[in-house]
Amino acid sequence: MSSQSVPTPAEILDSFPETPTKIPGQPTYHTLRNLRDILKTNAASVETILGGGTYGHLGLILPSAIYDTIVPPLYPGTHSWTDPVNPGLNPAIPPNAPAELIANYRNNHNEIRRTWKLCINVNSALRKQLLQTVDEIYLRAIKKPHTGFSTLQARDMLAYLFRIYGKITPQALEANEKVFRQDWDPTSPFEILIDRIESAQEFATDGNQPFTAQQVLTQAYNHVYKTGLFFDDCKKWLQKPLHDRTWNTFKQHFLEAQEQMRLQQTTQQSGYYGKLLDEHITQQCLQLEEATRLQCLKIEEATNDMIAAVKRPSDVSTITTATATQSANAANTKQLDRFEEMFSILTARLEKMENAQKKPRQPRKDYGGYCWSHGYLVKADHTSHTCRNKKPGHKDEATRDNNMGGSQVGKPS
Repeated sequence: MSSQSVPTPAEILDSFPETPTKIPGQPTYHTLRNLRDILKTNAASVETILGGGTYGHLGLILPSAIYDTIVPPLYPGTHSWTDPVNPGLNPAIPPNAPAELIANYRNNHNEIRRTWKLCINVNSALRKQLLQTVDEIYLRAIKKPHTGFSTLQARDMLAYLFRIYGKITPQALEANEKVFRQDWDPTSPFEILIDRIESAQEFATDGNQPFTAQQVLTQAYNHVYKTGLFFDDCKKWLQKPLHDRTWNTFKQHFLEAQEQMRLQQTTQQSGYYGKLLDEHITQQCLQLEEATRLQCLKIEEATNDMIAAVKRPSDVSTITTATATQSANAANTKQLDRFEEMFSILTARLEKMENAQKKPRQPRKDYGGYCWSHGYLVKADHTSHTCRNKKPGHKDEATRDNNMGGSQVGKPS
């Protein structure tokens, strides 16, 4: 494709990797969600420099609240994806500009116009695919009298369908938040936590109660931290610059952390690694127990001072000191609660590790599949194309027969 050529909506539609199945009758939340998943895949398949240049035209389908979690905005109060506007037929060239500068203005304008036109055509293709899937009668209320659907964004049409036919009850949103906050079992793949967080975020957005990008990161971090197994990796995460602490880098960081633990599985089964880990957790427990004991002594001492002050009402300075101490005790008590919480977490983790030593973990099964990012030991429905947590340089076309230089984890000898 030359720098000036732009494929037509029909050509783009033909190039889409997936085609949705016609929805019979009135759409539901689940049928709309399936449709949206396909439209997301198709939108992302057409390259562009917009929205960070990594996820194609995905911003034409995803709401801003979700797109901002995968591509953080450059500036506070802005969004990572902004639909381009028509730059006009001709560039604005300053008077008396030299010839070489005029050429630059024209080239830049042509590229901006090409990017805008491609975005328009991709949206048209997505809109047509949506209209081929959902009966027009269910979109009749937003059809314009003179222009029909031609001026509407596919993203807005989807949002309307979800609002009218994919309603989510407050009870369902409450249940979804519980799933969002549910602890993660670190013996399960990290991908399970990723899928649960992203699914809960998407569901909350559909229910008009979206989680912010910061809420997603904070909750996911807490899940990992509370396992008691990734303290060093959590420390490294917090040392990253703020602009590097994105959802994508979080996933990559802790996927690699868990993969490193898997590589140490052989020594763990021999008992050596497990022993070191038990000693580490036991030491953490002892430290927290000692900190808790000292905190209790401080609170007890402050309480005794308060009682003594009450018995000596004439001693104004003592009462003042005791009152200030009582105020400080509230903060001390909160800290004590935190100590006790961490002590419980670590103790439970120690017990779990002891049980794991008694019952060796079953090796992952080879289902005959392959994923460029995760290797050979993936579930039957997990392929390079369907992978939801692709590593940098991921190749959708990679297969077991032609892994295209992808992951060699679990490769049969």
